[in-house]
Amino acid sequence: MLHNWFSTKFRTIDLFGQTVNLTWNGEEKFKTTFGASVTIFMLSVLIAFSVVNLLDVLNRTNPTISKTSLLRTKEQDDDIFRPIDNGFDFSFGFNTDLDPSVGRYDVQEVRLLKEGNTQRKVSRSLQYQKCGSTYFDYDDIEEMRQYNVPDRYCLTDEWELVGQTYFSKELKYIQIRVYKCQNSTNSSVVCKSREEIDAELTVQKLSFAFVNQQFDFLDYSSPVSKYIDDQMFLEIDPNLSKRANFFIQESTVKVQDDILLGDRQEYKFPQVTNIRFYDNDYTDSEGYILSVYIRLDKEFDIYDRKVGNLITLLSVLGGLQKALFAIGSLFVQFVVSKIFISKIVHKIYQIRKPTRELRADNEEEEDLEGGIDEGIYGDASQRKAMNDLAKLGEDDESINKEDGLAEQEQVPDSWFSKVREYVYTKSFKDKRNIRDDDVHSLLFTFLNRTRFKYNVNKIFAFFFRCFFLRNLRQLRNDAKFKEHYLFSKAEQKFRGELDVVRIVKTLRRYKMFAQSMLSQKHRLLLKFQRQNLIETSSSSSDSDDNNYDELRLMENKNPVVRLVAYGKIKKMINQFKGKQINSLERNMMRGLFQRKLKDFAEETMDRSKMPLFERLMSNKMMNQVEDQGLISGRNDHHDAEDLSPYTKKQNHFFSTSPSNLHQMQNQLKKSITHTHHKQVVSNQQSRRDANIQQHTHYGQEDRNWQEKFRNPSQFDQSSAFSEEQLFQSANQRQLRPQFAIKQQQQYYHSDQHKRVHSQGLQQYLVMDPNKQGVYYRKEENYYENSEIATQKGDNDQYDEQIDYGGVSKKQPIVTRKIDLSQIQFSLCQ
Repeated sequence: MLHNWFSTKFRTIDLFGQTVNLTWNGEEKFKTTFGASVTIFMLSVLIAFSVVNLLDVLNRTNPTISKTSLLRTKEQDDDIFRPIDNGFDFSFGFNTDLDPSVGRYDVQEVRLLKEGNTQRKVSRSLQYQKCGSTYFDYDDIEEMRQYNVPDRYCLTDEWELVGQTYFSKELKYIQIRVYKCQNSTNSSVVCKSREEIDAELTVQKLSFAFVNQQFDFLDYSSPVSKYIDDQMFLEIDPNLSKRANFFIQESTVKVQDDILLGDRQEYKFPQVTNIRFYDNDYTDSEGYILSVYIRLDKEFDIYDRKVGNLITLLSVLGGLQKALFAIGSLFVQFVVSKIFISKIVHKIYQIRKPTRELRADNEEEEDLEGGIDEGIYGDASQRKAMNDLAKLGEDDESINKEDGLAEQEQVPDSWFSKVREYVYTKSFKDKRNIRDDDVHSLLFTFLNRTRFKYNVNKIFAFFFRCFFLRNLRQLRNDAKFKEHYLFSKAEQKFRGELDVVRIVKTLRRYKMFAQSMLSQKHRLLLKFQRQNLIETSSSSSDSDDNNYDELRLMENKNPVVRLVAYGKIKKMINQFKGKQINSLERNMMRGLFQRKLKDFAEETMDRSKMPLFERLMSNKMMNQVEDQGLISGRNDHHDAEDLSPYTKKQNHFFSTSPSNLHQMQNQLKKSITHTHHKQVVSNQQSRRDANIQQHTHYGQEDRNWQEKFRNPSQFDQSSAFSEEQLFQSANQRQLRPQFAIKQQQQYYHSDQHKRVHSQGLQQYLVMDPNKQGVYYRKEENYYENSEIATQKGDNDQYDEQIDYGGVSKKQPIVTRKIDLSQIQFSLCQ
């Protein structure tokens, strides 16, 4: 137990844990050609930069140089600086030897000690000799001779420098002076006259050559280089006492020349960069005409050189890579994210084909049909199905021509598709058997679908044409913006489906569904399915690579492959023909046309639209039927359970025998009171008056047609259809929402309550010659149109409004209106 706890806690510090991600086609990342192109450009820049900088690191050709100038602090006043230990040396003298009778040199080490408020001076004489090649610390003899160093004087004693200013606790410096010769009892030298001394000194010049040092940033073996510096010299003026402060800096060089680890080294060296001259009047009391003070400079420089090493190079490359990635992301991330979403949308979602594209596909398939070998489709029935399928798109074109819906009127193609799908949804709601026209509708729906394509060109157009600044919802009917609007909707839909709450709910729902539908032994069998077995054969993979997906085959560039796919789909759908379908199959077919299936809500809404009296009478009738046992059981109990309760009651009622129907009719008629009958007549009369008033604005042309309508003899019998032709044409023309679809009904005379069979009546469907797209039905003793239908009985008169399914541009679909008198007809079908 303790071991398991320790192992779990110990694994939490793993910095190399593998991240768990979803994959795209087996890859952890979604990769695009556009992203690869930008990546190649970025890698080219990165590789070129790496090569150049690697050569600089190996050759040390581009070091980082810096110089920092600082002042010595008070804590550094007591530090002793010995320039001679670090390679500094100097020489001094005239061009010729100085005659003792003219003057002499004096070199001393002066030490000033501050004791309280007083300062004590201590001097020490330093010995000097001709430099030659021994006393001047420099390796290049030829250069020494060039500056005439061997003939000058060099110090033979050691010396050092301490302190910065005269106010320091201790100040130690070197003093070099040139005195005029003065006769003295302490000296045996006899001086020349003053005029002779001044004449000889005037032509002299004190030269001061010293070994100066500098930082050579290109020399990696010896970063501090020496050279002879003769910038300082003093010309003699007998009447002036010339003086110079010669400051020596204690400079430091820090180098980092290792290309592997970057080890740092440090060098100290003396450097002369500050020499200051000033004059004073000559006095015999002082006796010197030249004076040089060698002091420690309070300023010092720190040089730093850092060459590139491999570690630094890697850090620079990492920063460059991140910078390039950030810059590339500004241009690529938007495009790649849109491409990623477009690929997902292309694989998941579908759209309706535009009318032109659908018609072009149908014409192409029809042209290619004759040249395809018979073996491609199998039997002759399948080839005939393909011919029918290729002609499906022609109906929409003829519809638009008949109703005057030309392209210039800009009626959206999606409007017709939505109307068509609305009709299909109502048709498949309570359907139990699949007929030829149903198969025709399903195949047309398949042919009308295609995968949504949103390529890189459209993404660039969306970005560079600033479509993201426009309201695409308001411009969605414009062909230029429609695809962009559909893509935004698809993206929003996909991101909504990725919601973690929705995913978890879906997984839990399917888990509970499997638990409720499958028994324990079924779940056990499910665990050991062969799909869970890894085999050496190539077919052991159960991943969906979509190579043989129906939608993909239907979009294949090869027309033969497309036709084979159409034939396969046609053959599978034909298996439903002539068979009864259960609720699952019915809902799946309705799902082709309706986004969300809500049977209970739809049934409740349909019943809420019924008049109150009709709902009450319907409930009373159903209760009476159930109490009296008039409803006989159906053979197919399974199919009865698939229908809604309201539909099941209607189906049972319609299967009742004629005698029971007559008995139920009498019971229903007795339950309708005289008050209700008056209310019905009053409502019908009001509705008739309103409809007639509505027709008054149609104009003289409509009034002329009403005169023809009142006189049935004026109808052109040659343009009429029989009852059988009427319903056959309506069934075949369900794809046309503009066509008048007749709902067959039976009628009763109100005075005798006798049933009048429609088989005994000759019916006609007559087209209005004045209004294109308007149809009228004519019968022997009553007439109907899409606005007012009048039925004449023996004593009473009833009005009925009937929905023909007519559609106009201003009103997409006519709402079915049912009056109270219709209940006694529709229930007796």
